[in-house]
Amino acid sequence: MLNYNHMALRSALRAKVSTRALIVGAVSGLLVTAPALAQNAVSTSTNSTINLDLGSVLAQGADNDDGDASTPGTPANEAPTHGSLKETQPTSVISQKYVQDTMPPTVNYSDIMNIAPSASSTNQAGPGLYESKHTEMRGFQDGQFNVTFDGIPYGDSNDFTHHTTSFFMENDIGETIVDRGPGTASTVGNATFGGTVAIVSKDPLAQRTITPYATYGSYETYVAGTELDTGVFGPYGTSAFVDGEYAGSNTYDQNSKIARSNVFGKVVQPLAHNFVLTVVSMYNDTYQQIPGGGTLADLAAYGPTFGLSNNPLDQNYSKYNTDHYKTDFSYIDLRGVLGDGWTVDSKIYTYAYYHHSLNGEDTLACSTDQSNCVNINNLDLGKLAGGNTLSPANGTIVPGQFSNNTYRSVGTISRVQKDFSVLNMSGDLKFGVWYDHQENSRYLTDQNLVTGINLLPGTGTSVEPYNRLMHDTLDTFQPYVQIDFHPFPGLTISPGVKYDYFKRGINAPIDQKTFKPLGYEAVYAQPVPSVEVNYQISPVMSVYAQYAEGFLAPNLNVLYSTNPSVSNNLQPQTTQNYQAGVVYQSNKFAGDADVYYIPFSNLASKTTINGATAYINGGGAIYEGVEAEGTYALGHHLDIYANGSLNSANYAGDHGKTANHVAETPQATWAAALIYDDGTFNASISDKWTGGKYGGDSPDIYWMNPYNLVNVSAGLDLPHGYHNAPPIKLSLNLDNLTNQTQIYDYNGTLASLTPTQPGDAKGTAIFLTIPGRSIFLNVSIPLAF
Repeated sequence: MLNYNHMALRSALRAKVSTRALIVGAVSGLLVTAPALAQNAVSTSTNSTINLDLGSVLAQGADNDDGDASTPGTPANEAPTHGSLKETQPTSVISQKYVQDTMPPTVNYSDIMNIAPSASSTNQAGPGLYESKHTEMRGFQDGQFNVTFDGIPYGDSNDFTHHTTSFFMENDIGETIVDRGPGTASTVGNATFGGTVAIVSKDPLAQRTITPYATYGSYETYVAGTELDTGVFGPYGTSAFVDGEYAGSNTYDQNSKIARSNVFGKVVQPLAHNFVLTVVSMYNDTYQQIPGGGTLADLAAYGPTFGLSNNPLDQNYSKYNTDHYKTDFSYIDLRGVLGDGWTVDSKIYTYAYYHHSLNGEDTLACSTDQSNCVNINNLDLGKLAGGNTLSPANGTIVPGQFSNNTYRSVGTISRVQKDFSVLNMSGDLKFGVWYDHQENSRYLTDQNLVTGINLLPGTGTSVEPYNRLMHDTLDTFQPYVQIDFHPFPGLTISPGVKYDYFKRGINAPIDQKTFKPLGYEAVYAQPVPSVEVNYQISPVMSVYAQYAEGFLAPNLNVLYSTNPSVSNNLQPQTTQNYQAGVVYQSNKFAGDADVYYIPFSNLASKTTINGATAYINGGGAIYEGVEAEGTYALGHHLDIYANGSLNSANYAGDHGKTANHVAETPQATWAAALIYDDGTFNASISDKWTGGKYGGDSPDIYWMNPYNLVNVSAGLDLPHGYHNAPPIKLSLNLDNLTNQTQIYDYNGTLASLTPTQPGDAKGTAIFLTIPGRSIFLNVSIPLAF
């Protein structure tokens, strides 16, 4: 029997996993594929950041030479997104400067990536004010693509998804790099399958500075925080910053709110003999009351702001639908040059997620002005512990659920690179390994939300009153080897192979679906090859092509079965990625374009075998499209930007059939922006258009109409001369200028037998709407000392 004393479990897990990670890290060696240290390249200008953080890994598989991107005033520097002359797959780099100049401080990485070609993410509560649902890239959904922070893959082990409001805040993010492909052999992660969103932490300022900042805007949204930068100090050039901030909002939706606290710190310590030590640590605490959308009848009756209720007899009551997240994320990185062409980089990290949730049994089981939803006869009893009947005490009953989900990952990434020259050809050999161990414990109880008393009947078992009581593990081991060689100047050929190994384990006194004990392990593993070619035709132009396989291990729910051995025969879902593109960067124009063709195999689907639900491999799908982005300097500090994509995703052999389009795949996207920046004043207007798509599962397929969002920003930098500190920044963000509030996505179906509104019934579709126009005013006041 598992020990569910959570403090004891947490301590034991931390000790066990940390020890394992340290051993693996010591055996593996040190880490990353990167150029030599630039210890002498520290800028001393007051606005500069320290350029010593060699522990921050950008998008893996490309050297990310941004060409003119670091030169102020060039198209690549001003562009919302731009490619890299060294890229070997379609890549969009989104700079820290663009985000800080054009987006409110509430945004998360999902809001940032939305500007890139083929990307789609809209937040129902306002910019960054709730976890983004249905974040997509070329039609691949969250859980099918990778998200990393400083090169470290992170996310839930059960289905590889991410919680966008639970870790990093905008003020701590440097670049965000959107790689639309599985990367090279050196690209590690549980879901490189559909691409990688690489978040890079920002670096400390070169001058000792304290920077208070604040935001106030729509929905009574406010942000307040302070960043302290140490500047460069001490005999070895230590630099660091720590940032603490608080954000709160009543959000766009009725009777919903969010409150978020975050502390982030980073220390960069140059060491003797060409090494740099980087230490990063983050703690986040988020509380939110957020609805899950509404039926067409709900939206017709209450409008697009339909959210939670203020009626304590309603399952949809705001205080009955809460999420409380606590997370932490830390790593230590050592990187350096050993000499004779050897560079090494090694990270040891840990991150954790603690989620306590309260929600109505079916929050749309009654409308916001009806009280009959508390009637016991209106409950779908089949949702309670596998069909147990209720024997409630007399009194008011509002049925709901309390759940707890806790996990911690500990791991290491170790990389080595050796430069070589053979037969007048130069190149480098890259090899390394990623290892991660995650342990997850969760439970769920059915409760009367009025009293907090459990609704499950007494069973006399040692696990009552749980509806669900589970403990699962995931071990990931990914060694790789890759060779980059240059047959002649300008040409790079990069073959490589990675071995993907996943081991799942589950030990559940009460399984989530079967409500019975379950103990099982399953292993999924296979080699994943790739080869990339990049040819830099001239200093301003390069072309590339890639063939790479993608690999996605089955989700944990394949083991939710009375006979999981059937699902153990399930093969991982795989892709074969064929991509080619061109990149151009000059002092007048920066642009890139690509085409892709991706066959998707071994689609996992449900079936029933001897009365038990199991997963089997079905058919596949074809993803294909074309993408482009570009920025042109008009002169007089003015630049024009545009990007676009045509995307298609259809189940194999079913092109053109409505029911067989892959759901949640916009058929096209485009964006356009006009940007002005003279170094003191900056302004922009941008429009992101997301094409139509299908939502839902066959036979219930819903068409989502296209929509576009126009955003306006303006900012002013005011030098104040105090100790040569960076300028005071004043800015304004106006989001959704044209006040679009239509439906933008499908979010499941009504589960209850009780109608929400006339015409609703069990299975009625639930939809999300675009938040209306919003405005935010921001100020930061750096003070050097």
